[in-house]
Amino acid sequence: MSKLCIKCGAELEDQAIFCDECGAKQETITNKSEEPLTQRQLNEQKNNMKQSGMGIVSFILGIISVMTFGVFFLPEILGIIFGILGRQDKTKKTGMATTGFVLSLLAVVMWLFLFWAA
Repeated sequence: MSKLCIKCGAELEDQAIFCDECGAKQETITNKSEEPLTQRQLNEQKNNMKQSGMGIVSFILGIISVMTFGVFFLPEILGIIFGILGRQDKTKKTGMATTGFVLSLLAVVMWLFLFWAA
């Protein structure tokens, strides 16, 4: 019993597919030598993936864009550009880049709606 549940941390048998305590399905991720990774190695891999710097900038610009209803237009364009560039780096997490991109596009749509629909 050296395996730990990925959700609750309960001790499990090595061949367990589901946790006896919480019922969570146990996923086995293998490395290149096809040996199963330990829970510690899985946590280290997750922690090593950091946010893209461009993604963070895109997220901040997206928030500024939405808060100003797209009036300044420069943050929207830069948020879209940085969002695209942040999503291209697959070694980093891309959630903030995607959110910044979407917020910037939303601000452009808000600007179009406010000024062209009036």
